[in-house]
Amino acid sequence: MQLAGLASYDAELEDASYMEVDQSYIEWGPTPSLNIKSGRQIISLGESNYFQLADRINPVDERAFGLSELSETLLPVAASRLSYYQSRWGVDLIALHEFRPNHYDEPYGDFDPYIEFRDMPLEIQENRPDVSLTSPDVAGRFFLSRPWGDIALFASRLHGREARPTAVSENTLHFDYSELTLMGASANRVLGSWLLKSEYAYSDGDLYLRDYSGERAMQDSNALSVTGSTHRWMVGGRYTGARNLTLDLEILSSHIVSVDGPLGEDRTQLKGVASIERQMLNEKLVANLTYMGWEDNLASMVRVRLDYALQDDVVVFAGAVNYSASAEDQMLAPYRNNDRMFVGFTLSF
Repeated sequence: MQLAGLASYDAELEDASYMEVDQSYIEWGPTPSLNIKSGRQIISLGESNYFQLADRINPVDERAFGLSELSETLLPVAASRLSYYQSRWGVDLIALHEFRPNHYDEPYGDFDPYIEFRDMPLEIQENRPDVSLTSPDVAGRFFLSRPWGDIALFASRLHGREARPTAVSENTLHFDYSELTLMGASANRVLGSWLLKSEYAYSDGDLYLRDYSGERAMQDSNALSVTGSTHRWMVGGRYTGARNLTLDLEILSSHIVSVDGPLGEDRTQLKGVASIERQMLNEKLVANLTYMGWEDNLASMVRVRLDYALQDDVVVFAGAVNYSASAEDQMLAPYRNNDRMFVGFTLSF
């Protein structure tokens, strides 16, 4: 059995304090090869450390985009996981019993993803899907493990965690979550000091914004979004050949298909991440520099962060984040004036 908590405080927010039970689950191994885990948990199926391709299972805490790594911002979801392992292969079967969207900033906050819609004379309404114990989202993975690396195949039927505007009715702007069919494969290979990795995912059912102005969209209630498919491919690697130094590189290419007419977002997108991390003072101090860039509109995020372990279970951290984007960039343009310094601590128990 595991029980963990998560808490944060930001004096600038209306609801300054935030606290929730993090991972809390019961785990049982009836045989050496069979494992059952049920409860709120974080489930990782893919190879990427920075992008969600295979494992679009857990929502993300995006109240302050870029302050932490993806693994630190994943939020647990109620699920049951059945895993069967042999020495060289294994199978995971997953049922998700609740729907949790991404956790965004408060209305009109610095990282409010709906801020461009707030001044419209419309009420914003999110239509959340009905996911429950009797009507779960599902996912599965089959993997092979070899001395030189691993290969995995995965498939899932689940709902996206990001809402998109889909229709306008009387005084209401409706946001919906896509229902996805997701399938793909991942692999890694060890070559000396390098761990090379790749991941491919095909998703069908994603919602994409149409290229209509707000006035025309309000005249056509079915014009806001359209359903389509996407190919995503990630290649990357991790280098650990230098003492106390780790280098991570990942590049993600996305291509939208099966959609006719103009879109309000690029059909082909290319983004990349480079991260360098150094451990010092007997691994008590960790310095990290991370760069994330979007090729299409010359957008970027740069983060510098220092972590210092006061004790094994107490870590203090501090850093700074810089955002850069053109006015046309849909993702980072609202955040480009949100550069900030941050400080905090984590307590494990």
